[in-house]
Amino acid sequence: MRRNRTTVADSSKFPQYLRFVVLAGRRAGARSNARNQHGSPSLPDRFAHMLAR
Repeated sequence: MRRNRTTVADSSKFPQYLRFVVLAGRRAGARSNARNQHGSPSLPDRFAHMLAR
């Protein structure tokens, strides 16, 4: 029962945190993609892609 600790404050705060993570991941992914033109997404970009789906 301890695993599911989503309170109302957490659920109201979560989308803002998710948006921040997606924006930060996209920014870092774009920077690393400009650095190495290999086409392989970086780790923050992969996380942002996973969260944005």
